[in-house]
Formats: sequence, structure tokens, C-alpha cells
Amino acid sequence: MLDTLLDGADESLLDGESKCIAWPFVFGGDIGYRVDWIDDYLLELGIRPIIPTTENEDRAVRPVEFNREEYR
Repeated sequence: MLDTLLDGADESLLDGESKCIAWPFVFGGDIGYRVDWIDDYLLELGIRPIIPTTENEDRAVRPVEFNREEYR
């Protein structure tokens, strides 16, 4: 799913010499993107997920804390 979102982004983030000129440092998504593997995937890429926590999950075990102000 995220591969689709990031598909083609690599080319637009490189200059003419294939050097990275920009990289997202946060990813904001709605609650439908809130699963552990998405958090893990984004963190491995150095991208901090800003995705609301579901009502039935333990917020203390999540690798990142949801920041409501950044999300807005």
C-alpha cells in the first residue's frame, strides 16, 4: 500500500546527478493507515508517522506517540 504512495517519489526526490534533494520526514494518514507494520516501515525509512491511534489499542506500546496538533 505505501509502496504505491511512494511509487515515483524517488525520481522526483533526486537531482540530475541522482543525489537526494528532499525526503519526507513525516507521513500524515487517517486512522485507516493505523497498523503496526506501517509504523515500522515508515520508521525504517526515517519517516515519522502521524496517524491517530485506534480506540481499542494500547497507546503505550506504540513506537511513536500520536501528536494531535501536528496531525491537524
